[in-house]
Amino acid sequence: MPTEPCLTARWAGTDSALSHCLLQCHLCFFDHASKWLERRLAQRPQLSSPTSLLAEKITFYCSALEALLSTSQAELSHQIAERVALISSQNVDERTEIYWLLKECYNFRSKYVHGSPLRDIGEEKIAKLTIKLDEAARRCFEKVMSDHELAQAVTDKEQLLDA
Repeated sequence: MPTEPCLTARWAGTDSALSHCLLQCHLCFFDHASKWLERRLAQRPQLSSPTSLLAEKITFYCSALEALLSTSQAELSHQIAERVALISSQNVDERTEIYWLLKECYNFRSKYVHGSPLRDIGEEKIAKLTIKLDEAARRCFEKVMSDHELAQAVTDKEQLLDA
């Protein structure tokens, strides 16, 4: 059974060098961010509470999804939540769940980044958010990487607005 050529190979031969470059930048960003997170985790094994690391993971995923899917700063959490939900699932109920998950993660990220107290949110809740966000983000990334038209739409922000 022949294997699907990698996304880079599918871009080869097209006249869209800029689109290819932008896609490679997104891939490079995710690769570097993932390596940064691995290094950061390796450097901080002494932390007694995993909460801060999970909070950083939520923050990273929100930023990565913004880099991939945003077209403006207006209604950013709605924009990203809606797009991740649409890309990640075909099921309407699941899309609704993903949408509200992303909204909750953005709310959490905002509190974390701006220094608001997180004592109302337990470690178990943060862990559940992280697991669900990880799954939704990975499904979104995989879909973008495997769908040529979607990958083109993501690299062309005007096309993404029309999609």
